[in-house]
Amino acid sequence: MTLFKNKYRVETTRLQGWDYSGRGYYYITICTKDKKKLFGCLENNRVILSGAGFKALELWQRIPDEFLNIEIKEYVFMPEHMHALIKIKEEGGKSLSEVVGAYKSRSAKAIGLLAGVKWNEVWQKGFYD
Repeated sequence: MTLFKNKYRVETTRLQGWDYSGRGYYYITICTKDKKKLFGCLENNRVILSGAGFKALELWQRIPDEFLNIEIKEYVFMPEHMHALIKIKEEGGKSLSEVVGAYKSRSAKAIGLLAGVKWNEVWQKGFYD
């Protein structure tokens, strides 16, 4: 952690020198802001998606239609986060950060409306890879 403008911040978790627009498989986790359970709940060890959860899922499944170099291999939505295995099929397209950023940006308003929160209270900043 470093101090920036009198606040501590966590350093990037990205692998230094790695090209995140390069071909390969990427495992990511995206969390809701403050770990709010916007996507549903657990019942009998199963996730029951809410309306916001179904919207998040629907918009996630559209990614390969919008980004032709991206293939969604696997994913799972939990009440307060999601995991996904993404394949970048060819170089020259959008980077992993651009794809995740576009998804979060495009989905925040719709998810927020269904979950009853402001658009900027849907997603945590950044994502884990």
